Amino acid sequence: MLGFSRSLAAETKGQLGVTTVFPAGMKTRFFEGRDEQYKPGPEANLIDPREVADAIVFALRQAPGVEIRELVMCPEDEPSWP
Repeated sequence: MLGFSRSLAAETKGQLGVTTVFPAGMKTRFFEGRDEQYKPGPEANLIDPREVADAIVFALRQAPGVEIRELVMCPEDEPSWP
């Protein structure tokens, strides 16, 4: 996905802005109604989707010619991110 978005940004330079968003697990209703084994455990540090939405709006509001190309959002103690 990252390679595709970088290529898209290069090919559409000056015509289209491209921002790739990588959000970590979020507190949503996605897991409602699923078996317990598929739900995040109590130790899961899920982020508020409003924070992700605010960051996306921030990326979209950049001045012409300025782009936020990649945006990784995760808790500070995210174990899967270096």
